[in-house]
Amino acid sequence: MSTFFGMETMRRAVNTNRTAIQTVGNNVANVNTPGYSRQRVNLQATGGYPATGVWTQPAMNGRVGSGVQVTGIERIRDQLLDRQYRAEAHVEGAAFIQYKILERMEDLYNEAPSDTTTSRLSDQFASFWNGWKELASGKDSQAVLLEQGKAVTDAFTHLQDSFQTEMDMLETEAELTTAKVNQILEQLHATNKDIIAAESSGQVPNELYDVQDRLLDQLSSLVPIQVSRSPKPPEHAATGAEGPYKVELKLGGSETITLVDATEEAPQLLTLEDGMQWTVGDSNQPFTYNGAGGELVGLQKAHERVGQELEDIKALAQTFAKEVNQIYAFAYSEQGGFGQEFFTIHLDDSGAFSHISVNSELSNNPKALATARFNEEGIKPEYQDEFAEKWAAWENDKDNEEAFRDLLAFLNEADHYVDGKMIIEGNVDVAKEISRLEDSAAIIGKYKDMMGKLGVETKAQRDLTEASNARLANTESNRMAVSGVSLDEEMSLLIQFQHAYNAAARAMTAMDEMLDQIINRLGVVGR
Repeated sequence: MSTFFGMETMRRAVNTNRTAIQTVGNNVANVNTPGYSRQRVNLQATGGYPATGVWTQPAMNGRVGSGVQVTGIERIRDQLLDRQYRAEAHVEGAAFIQYKILERMEDLYNEAPSDTTTSRLSDQFASFWNGWKELASGKDSQAVLLEQGKAVTDAFTHLQDSFQTEMDMLETEAELTTAKVNQILEQLHATNKDIIAAESSGQVPNELYDVQDRLLDQLSSLVPIQVSRSPKPPEHAATGAEGPYKVELKLGGSETITLVDATEEAPQLLTLEDGMQWTVGDSNQPFTYNGAGGELVGLQKAHERVGQELEDIKALAQTFAKEVNQIYAFAYSEQGGFGQEFFTIHLDDSGAFSHISVNSELSNNPKALATARFNEEGIKPEYQDEFAEKWAAWENDKDNEEAFRDLLAFLNEADHYVDGKMIIEGNVDVAKEISRLEDSAAIIGKYKDMMGKLGVETKAQRDLTEASNARLANTESNRMAVSGVSLDEEMSLLIQFQHAYNAAARAMTAMDEMLDQIINRLGVVGR
């Protein structure tokens, strides 16, 4: 045994505890660093003296310890909790997007009970029906009624424009989110390359593993992913090397598409196509997912839902205009007889429904608004059967435009009436009949069904979002309990390693004094 054996043992102890203190300090420095995993020094006793072998027979029972050494600095991470977090993150991401858009749609309708708001579509409906009731009661309120009709059409147009704007915003958000996904994939690929290079030189790059996990947490909220480490670590990799990540896009069931391989191959990026569809890589393989799917799928489903609502409100506007027009067509107008429209239905260039407006001729001349229904009792007996036939043809199929025009053409012939009396003066039956549409299942009933469906969907999506948030927060809390830095714990370890360091230094000082005694003072008697 060397005379300096004890000094070497204490030197190892001083260096080891210094490394441990440095690691504690690094943890404290990164206590607020997002994604940082606390690190621990792995300590191991070095081989004792004498070493094993044929020529190293012990001179005593047992061996003299030679100190301590650092075998590695590892990060504390629970991969199971990471998988649980990422599995829930894409559920929360999709649910949150859909909940926010449903909540936004509720805000646009603004149908929550209120004593101050009168701009809701239901309020405009009520005012419109009341306007016809007032007209039927004999009030000279044509101009007011036309303004109330305009308010209804404006409300419909506002909702249609608002829903279209929401769809455009979702498409823009999808572009930005797709770019964010691709940016993260490229960062993961670059980090994989850095990890491969570091591990090939025998290093364990804990900080790069943390960067990877933080990027994967972000990516998991955007798209559903499946993650695995490289099964073959690089040559010369040290113990504790985790290897690069392989990231796959989940398509439902067991089907996946590789986005980032655990090699230096370029990542497969997403491309946003028309219609809120995505393709993956150069192969243009479509990305479809039937599950929760993260924010991308949430945006896709939200876009579909708003599009459906836009079509529903257009259909309601068209039904509303047609129902009113079909009744108003039987009111006699001095300018055009029977068959005039109260609402004008506008079509776009493709021939599809666009919007509705109040007939401009009525807006310009409110006095032209008619309320008297055709004089059914005044139809001559010889024309009764023909009238009944034409009426039945239209009554049995009110969407039959040809039958409707044929009926109106019959009603516009003055010869079909006794003494040519097509209407009865003072008749307000048309106004009364239109006012009774306030109980129409096709209009008010449909609108109530739409509001009920939206409310149920919003509540269900809110409950799903809250439940997913709770599960995600619970998993994150568990992860932080494992990987997070506790200042109390770190201070305790700091004191522990500091005492060990001081003790090792004191022991080294004692041994130095012993050696000084031997070297400088032993055998000096008689000099």
